[in-house]
Amino acid sequence: MKSARLIRPHHGSHKTLWFGLLGTTVVIVGSLFFAYAQTQKKEAEKMNPTKPVPSNAELQRKLTKDQYHVTRECGTETPFHNAYWDNHKAGIYVDLITGEPLFSSLDKFDSGTGWPSFTKPIDADRLRQTLIQVLAEAEARVER
Repeated sequence: MKSARLIRPHHGSHKTLWFGLLGTTVVIVGSLFFAYAQTQKKEAEKMNPTKPVPSNAELQRKLTKDQYHVTRECGTETPFHNAYWDNHKAGIYVDLITGEPLFSSLDKFDSGTGWPSFTKPIDADRLRQTLIQVLAEAEARVER
């Protein structure tokens, strides 16, 4: 018995297949890159030290009483009874209001004071500017 064989005419080339695969790859990689860029943009917006500080009324609604007292009234957390003195998780310590990165957990050490202590800030110049600003605000409150 004879077997029948179908013969398909060859209309394209392997180049078309490779161009299609290349195009698909470019679209997928581009989509992944775009998604990553958007994530980085959102993170950068969270940690923007130049964004305006919310009003005191808004901060009172957003923060706990202790957080507001420490950040806006130059208060101090109770030593050995605060959220971060005995925290050993890896990460970045950021400003509660602006999201600005301040310290790395890699630079944290036990000073025996009951408060988190660090050997160095992430950006010494920026921290210096922040401290100058805080001191100026405190001086303005005292003069009133």
